[in-house]
Amino acid sequence: MSDKRNHDHLLTAAECAERLGLTVRALRVYEDRGLIAPRRTEKNWRLYGGAEIARLTEILALKRLGLSLTRITILLAGTAPHLGQTLTIQQSALVDLRDRVEHSLSLIGAALKKISSGQAVSISELITLAKETRMTDLSPDTVAWRRYEQARPRTEVRFDPQRHDGLVGDFQFETGDVLSITRCEGGLMAQLTGQSAIEIYPEADDLFFYRVVQA
Repeated sequence: MSDKRNHDHLLTAAECAERLGLTVRALRVYEDRGLIAPRRTEKNWRLYGGAEIARLTEILALKRLGLSLTRITILLAGTAPHLGQTLTIQQSALVDLRDRVEHSLSLIGAALKKISSGQAVSISELITLAKETRMTDLSPDTVAWRRYEQARPRTEVRFDPQRHDGLVGDFQFETGDVLSITRCEGGLMAQLTGQSAIEIYPEADDLFFYRVVQA
């Protein structure tokens, strides 16, 4: 049986690149970084099946979120495709972007309506425009990385008072907000100015996370 008949359900590099809007060179780059591992025919041609397409879809979704290829490699290399999680993060980011754009457009529209009718835009309205319609100061890569970090599965390690008690104290941000870390039975609590204290859990000596409990 020929190679072609053995692999009718798979795509060649050229077919895969064309269908996904990529280049064959991009596929090679992803392969070199350990992100995909296409199968080979007896003639050493690369073939792409469901697992490879799922991983490539993940890569494209993360790129559209703003992640650099270096970040994507750190997140995905050596792991199995987790398309559902990646698409959920992308969906959340797009919904958030849509809501922010719609809110900004409504504020700008209201201001333009006032201006066109000869009315003055008040100082408070100008301040709201400046604050609510600005673009984020963070790079897309940073925003996407934080979003992915927040969504990824966490593994709790044993709390060690000798190591972790050194983190207890008050830490002030440039905004003036204070993060207070206090001891509780068997762990640590974190409290940001104006918010309730929440227990945090160690993932490493200097890395903690919190669990969100659905009401």
